Amino acid sequence: MDSQLTHDIIQANKQIETILQRVRASSLAASPVRVAVFQQMRQSAAINTHWHIAWPHWPPGIRAKITAALQKITRRLLQWYIDPIVEQQNRFNQTVVNAVQLLADDVAALQISCQTPSPLQQTQIDQIQQQLDALARQIVK
Repeated sequence: MDSQLTHDIIQANKQIETILQRVRASSLAASPVRVAVFQQMRQSAAINTHWHIAWPHWPPGIRAKITAALQKITRRLLQWYIDPIVEQQNRFNQTVVNAVQLLADDVAALQISCQTPSPLQQTQIDQIQQQLDALARQIVK
């Protein structure tokens, strides 16, 4: 019976040490996937109103060329209307990218703080460790 108790205490002690080592050794670095996603978000946040229609290559056929020319003229005539909307959309997109970045940073900080024990938790861990040590000493005697 004492050998089973000794074994259980040693196992619990090993598990606590393993957990403490993981907590102390863990650190969150920006993963390459996360960095790539944010780069892609930043690159696609801006919308360009001046996409080229039929430039540098005009579509084949006279009808397609006339359609492309009319599209160019229409876009130029509506530029005064489209540009403010696109600027507003670009500001919104950039704000969303910044907000997502802040949220991701907050999540990373929370993950780090969850992996590091609070002073109260550390005190409890130390108390449990002392109790285990005391039990182990009693068994060894």
